[in-house]
Amino acid sequence: MKKLFLLIIAFLLSGSFIVFSQVKYNTYLYNKSKFNRYFGVEDVWGVKINNTNYALATLDRGLSIINTSSPSNPIEVAHINKINYNPSDPSLDFRLETPDVETFEKNGTVYAYLATNSVTMPLVLIINLNAAISTGGTILIDPSGSFTSVYVGKIAPTTESPKSHTLTIAGGYLYVAALTPNISVWNLNNTPASPTLVGNVNVTTTNNQNRNGIAVHELYAKSLSATTSKLYAACSNAGMQVIDITINTNSVTVNNRVEQLYDSDRASPTTVQSTDTKFDYIFTHSAWPTDDGQYIFTTDELAAERDYPNLYSPNDINLYANNGVLRSPRRIGAFLRTWKTSLLGTSSSLKGGYYVPELNTTGITNLSQIDTNWIPNTIHQMFVRGKYIYVSHYTQGFRVMNISSPESPIEEGYYDDFTQSLSIDPANSLFFRKSVYSWPNWALGIYGVYPDADRSGIVYAGGTDGFYTFGFLPQLAENNQTIGSSSTAKEGQRKIVQDASGNYHIVFYSYGEIFYRKYVSGTWQSPIKISYDNDNNNYPSIAVGSANQIMITWQRSNGTNYDVYFSMSTDGGSTWNNKYLLASSVSSSNPVPVITYNTSSLRKTICYVTNSGLYSKHTTTSAPTSAANWTTTQITTSSDESPSIASSGNSGYNLFSYRSSTSIYYRYQNSDGTWTSTPLNLSNLVPGASVNYWPTISGVPADGGVHLAWIRYDNSSGTPVSPRTFYTKNTSANGSWPYQYWQVTSGDQYAPTITALATNKIDLFYTTGGYQLMYTRNSGTTWSAPVSKGTGGYCYNPSVSTGSATAKYVYTSGTASPYTVTLSSETLSKESEFNPDVYSRSIAIMNNPEEYLEVVLNKIHFKMKDGSEQRVDFFPADLEELKTKEKFDLTPSNAWDLMKGIKDLTIPVGADELVFDYTVRGENIDKVIEGNPNKIDLSFGC
Repeated sequence: MKKLFLLIIAFLLSGSFIVFSQVKYNTYLYNKSKFNRYFGVEDVWGVKINNTNYALATLDRGLSIINTSSPSNPIEVAHINKINYNPSDPSLDFRLETPDVETFEKNGTVYAYLATNSVTMPLVLIINLNAAISTGGTILIDPSGSFTSVYVGKIAPTTESPKSHTLTIAGGYLYVAALTPNISVWNLNNTPASPTLVGNVNVTTTNNQNRNGIAVHELYAKSLSATTSKLYAACSNAGMQVIDITINTNSVTVNNRVEQLYDSDRASPTTVQSTDTKFDYIFTHSAWPTDDGQYIFTTDELAAERDYPNLYSPNDINLYANNGVLRSPRRIGAFLRTWKTSLLGTSSSLKGGYYVPELNTTGITNLSQIDTNWIPNTIHQMFVRGKYIYVSHYTQGFRVMNISSPESPIEEGYYDDFTQSLSIDPANSLFFRKSVYSWPNWALGIYGVYPDADRSGIVYAGGTDGFYTFGFLPQLAENNQTIGSSSTAKEGQRKIVQDASGNYHIVFYSYGEIFYRKYVSGTWQSPIKISYDNDNNNYPSIAVGSANQIMITWQRSNGTNYDVYFSMSTDGGSTWNNKYLLASSVSSSNPVPVITYNTSSLRKTICYVTNSGLYSKHTTTSAPTSAANWTTTQITTSSDESPSIASSGNSGYNLFSYRSSTSIYYRYQNSDGTWTSTPLNLSNLVPGASVNYWPTISGVPADGGVHLAWIRYDNSSGTPVSPRTFYTKNTSANGSWPYQYWQVTSGDQYAPTITALATNKIDLFYTTGGYQLMYTRNSGTTWSAPVSKGTGGYCYNPSVSTGSATAKYVYTSGTASPYTVTLSSETLSKESEFNPDVYSRSIAIMNNPEEYLEVVLNKIHFKMKDGSEQRVDFFPADLEELKTKEKFDLTPSNAWDLMKGIKDLTIPVGADELVFDYTVRGENIDKVIEGNPNKIDLSFGC
């Protein structure tokens, strides 16, 4: 930080400029707009009316009602302002002057209460939001005139409260602070449009030492019961006060008051309850408790001051002495502080803090580390919801901290888009992005903030540039929510795996950041962000290894090309300290990296697309710590895409499929990491010309087999026609593929994902053209009828886990942002091979795609004389070792063994017939049988 400060001083002496660019972390800007109005937004609020989400923004010193159903496309449905209002006129004379807004609902009508910062206005204006939305457009009101259907009430100013600066509502009572020592309390419960004054609370102080201007600047009220409340008052030079009150019919009684004094200056940021005569600079701007009330946060709204002691000298705004140290002994700066409620009023009550120095990207969360030479900055409002505190930090933008441990807040997000040139010349109005004690330049940036109570991760903010809608990504990930519908894309990438203990691990991306979550015994653990925070990370893939190893790879844009990253957890997903760049600038298009782990060869392999073909990186290092631990191999040399990789299970091979031109190819990786030299075109298994896409591959843990599915469609007309899922299999990774395939024939199909379970069941998911998620199972040679899965009717990019007798699937669902990353509600488990009514065993011979024969033995049973059926279960007589298996794949060479097994059947008493249910299908069957040494007797020798 000292290096940064010296750089600033060098620019100061030369009178140069720095351009401050946009910085962000864990946040996404959906939209920013002034809706063609002049001034920006001072405060924001959120409300839901008739099942529609709205933001309320005090835009252009009035009130804008903004439909935020689509966060990326907010629509201003109504704007309320003063009569004679002109949105292009910079004059303040014809505006309502509204610094704050909150809402109250009564009998289905929602009212907005507007604070007014002018002595010529009512203290509070009351707006019927239902009527305003119905009316729409620009609505002009006369604050001193008659009420309308929209402008339905007001509160007149009083001697103690000539104007209002802030207001808050709790328990049906409105509390108004007026930049005076007074808080007025109004009852809304009976007549919301005509509140009645209950009483006043006056802020006092026990220590008047050099502290003038005692006034309530901001206020938070918490209702404890129907008649009691707790007020958290930010009293400017009177510090922070917590006041317990009882509300009577026509009065308010103060039961208890705790005063917290502290030094706001950076010269002594941790000073509390001092009696020093210099302990005089206090300016508590806002106060807010944690949900449980155990801690309280305060902010100090302080800008840089002029040359001390000539604070208001118009000709001296040089903050620095010749040695480059801030001239003022107070060195003013604005902090957020954490106070322990049970210790308030004592010197040990301060427990933590937060400050963002000017020109810093991130904040400081230890007040004792504050450097008094840092350029001053200004913090403003805050909003606590759950375990997060949302802060408007003026020129340092919108900030979010995790306060799960209130004494040690952790910064988890920020967004600062203040892009004006930053002057290092003290005489310039944008000196350090703020004019010293000259409104409004010192207050440029974000002014107010509100986290949507109805939609996790959606945050409204207001500032110089208008109304902002943000997405806060860690909180989105907390609920498996994402801004885009492609968070579980892309094809071929595994997004969910199951470890040896039965826990599931998922990975997805939410607008540029990679998130990981663990699912244990039906409970989600906290999400962990894996990526490096440049908003350009996507398309992750996950694999599970031995000894609690979880591995993730993903791609990241570096501006012109894509890099490939790797991260690994060695403790089952709890920590992810090992992450690094694996391959840089591999491709100008999406490399879509995929990853697998082979339990036999202990080999981790990642495959990805480059500008010169497909590449792989592999390692047998238990916990690789850098790219140097990996060996690089070029797999193909053409413009190939859509890689899909899987382990073969009990062998050392890895299975690999990809798309090249219009065809789907297969290769395998040997146990030493090398790849087969000749790819196999699996598309040729299916007769006819076509275009093939989206391969998805899976191995069988039990026997090392290979199962692959892909989408195939006719494109002869130039338009895709009837995309269908095709499936083929091989009994071993390195064996020759039989000419056989199966087609799933129900509607248009896209984005398939396949898993081969340890029980020899094949589960396949895909989506339809109508975004329905479909599921089908293959228990032998036939597929079950597709079944609709998923919720909400709109499902995208499914992925299913591998490596066990059970599986779960994950997909993205929803109709609008934010979308939801959804885990299957049920486990897809094995079925006993002998319980189903159908064997679905197959004998298949194929000379080529135009000459093949397939015999499917569906069922064998005895038909009994009483009309019932008695199923026949059997194994080939001469293949005793197969009796331990639950499935037997028929081939021409073992078909005769099957026949012998059937001939040895014991006929039960009462049997009438032995029935074989089988299907014969094929093409040019005579040519297949001709010359075949093992001709099949279709009568089964019976």
